[in-house]
Amino acid sequence: MKIAVLTGDSGGGAAVHFLFKELQKLGLMDHALGKMLACDLHNFMKPLEVACVDTWGKQGIGHKTPFQMLWLFVKIMKVVRGEVKREGLNHMWGKVIDKMRRDSKWQSHARANFKVSFDDFVSKLEQLEEEDIDAAVKMATEAPANIQDPVFSRWGTVLAATSVFVENWAVIYFFAMSLKEDKKSGCYVWQMACALLSLMNNADEEPTGEGDSLDNFIESFQTDDDAPAAKLKPGQTPIFLAVLQFLDGFNKAYYEGEYIT
Repeated sequence: MKIAVLTGDSGGGAAVHFLFKELQKLGLMDHALGKMLACDLHNFMKPLEVACVDTWGKQGIGHKTPFQMLWLFVKIMKVVRGEVKREGLNHMWGKVIDKMRRDSKWQSHARANFKVSFDDFVSKLEQLEEEDIDAAVKMATEAPANIQDPVFSRWGTVLAATSVFVENWAVIYFFAMSLKEDKKSGCYVWQMACALLSLMNNADEEPTGEGDSLDNFIESFQTDDDAPAAKLKPGQTPIFLAVLQFLDGFNKAYYEGEYIT
């Protein structure tokens, strides 16, 4: 038996055109009928990428878009994990959830700014505590793991990060707020936490033109209250939360299970 067709991604050092030749040398690839095809899986993501970028803007430093917000979250998690290891990150995440459930000021802020996300998270955790204590402990003490950098050129990463962000919006918000309070003003994690909070509080759309530099991007935020110029009013849904909820619903209805496994 011999291989007739070979297809795959071109990344990771095992590019199809190299593997094709090696399989031929080993006599495993049919010389007469063997075909080498480029990967078409990314074609399923390209229409989504074009639609998202045209509607909500680009990803990248200085861009005030939901996709840059996703990237900041994943980057923060990776940097903090590098500083305190996985156990330390879990401990920090768990402390935030514990305070979120006990602190009346945090609860008032959450219900004024992202009530549904906050209530959904707490309700899910309380239900698990009654039905599946192991799952409840995991939800309350373990930070999201194995999240790849959310970029459209990597298959399914933006949609996967979107799902995590939507499910954990309230925790992510207070986690970033805690980092801003605990870290030294001006350090890299502090800057990213300020940027993330500002995007989560954003009530405006992506401005036209290219993104600012990182310094100008950070300086454009009113970091005293983590609010951009277009500040949300109490009771308004954060615009990027609404975007991600729509994208997550679209993913679950049309992509997840069909094109992404």
